[in-house]
Amino acid sequence: MGVIAGIVAVSVRPVVLLLSDLTLITEELAGRLRRITVPVIAFLTLYALLVISFACFYRIADGLSRLPLFHGQAGPAWLSFQDALYFSLVTQATVGYGDLTPHDDGIRLLTGVQVLAGQILLLFGFAEIMRSRRVRMTEGEVKRPSPAGD
Repeated sequence: MGVIAGIVAVSVRPVVLLLSDLTLITEELAGRLRRITVPVIAFLTLYALLVISFACFYRIADGLSRLPLFHGQAGPAWLSFQDALYFSLVTQATVGYGDLTPHDDGIRLLTGVQVLAGQILLLFGFAEIMRSRRVRMTEGEVKRPSPAGD
């Protein structure tokens, strides 16, 4: 019976160490997530607002025009709001699938403005998230455990 208890104790030790390490990692990640939650939500809100605003601009411009301002795979195409939202998201993400393309100088200019605004938002959003993290680290919220032996 004592031999079995010894084997179980030796076998369980690595599992217990693994679980305690996983707990420490999870607590560290949860702390990091708490610190950046507000800046990330603010960034995502502004990103969505920019995409929806430009989708409205594209839809309004296309609706006011006598000719379609966009070309689809089948030629000139009028945009529904869903298409405008899709085009705006693809443009903002700078993916550019090519299935909807602007064929008017004004819309091309508006598309360029959206790409520029999206890149500026990405730049400042990332900088703010990093600044928020750095400020909190200097305030002492993040305490790194010292290595054993120090």
